[in-house]
Amino acid sequence: MEPSMYKLSNEWQQPLDLLTKKLKKIKKHSHREYSFLKDLMDRNSIKKYSPYKTVQLPDSIWEENKSEPNVFK
Repeated sequence: MEPSMYKLSNEWQQPLDLLTKKLKKIKKHSHREYSFLKDLMDRNSIKKYSPYKTVQLPDSIWEENKSEPNVFK
């Protein structure tokens, strides 16, 4: 839900330096519970840069919410 640049590099199969340039204006943050996880990004803020199309992500992975994907449609 909140990937780092390193995670995206592996996931999108793109070089880290290219992604760093491409996503430099995207706001980064640390995880509130796991402070060692730094420079994370919200999926919704980077989806337009993704090399592939994805389903809409839920607003939360912990709580019920309006954006739950309906994979059975």
